[in-house]
Amino acid sequence: MFDVLLKRLLQGEFICEISDEAGFRFLQQADNAQQVDEFLSRLQYRLSKTQNSLAYYAAYRQIDASARRDIQRIFQQFRVELQPVVEWLDMMMACLHRDTTLSPGDTLSFGALLQVIESNQALAGGSFANLWSLQRFCLYRRCG
Repeated sequence: MFDVLLKRLLQGEFICEISDEAGFRFLQQADNAQQVDEFLSRLQYRLSKTQNSLAYYAAYRQIDASARRDIQRIFQQFRVELQPVVEWLDMMMACLHRDTTLSPGDTLSFGALLQVIESNQALAGGSFANLWSLQRFCLYRRCG
């Protein structure tokens, strides 16, 4: 478990309850998190978690010029890859008539969503087709 989690963290992955329940539970244990953090510190990283404590990730210990370039490259990639996801989330909020975004574990009825999309030309002609250009977007399996 330890070595698999380290590899995933160093590849920039987030470990959450949805993408890796066992790994997430492993990192929630203080001793395990400390061991992972100690190993990451040898590589100038640290184990971090999101503000809401729903995911773990590896972060730089110090941000130097090299790290800053890496971060800028990653944010540029995020901007390109996440635009269709943000548009999809907006569309789902419109279809579901919700003021809040989807949360991990929410269930979607694709039949009901398609019915709403087909009956609303603004949604049908929107950016729904752009989703298929997103390589890492997945509908029927867990992302991770």
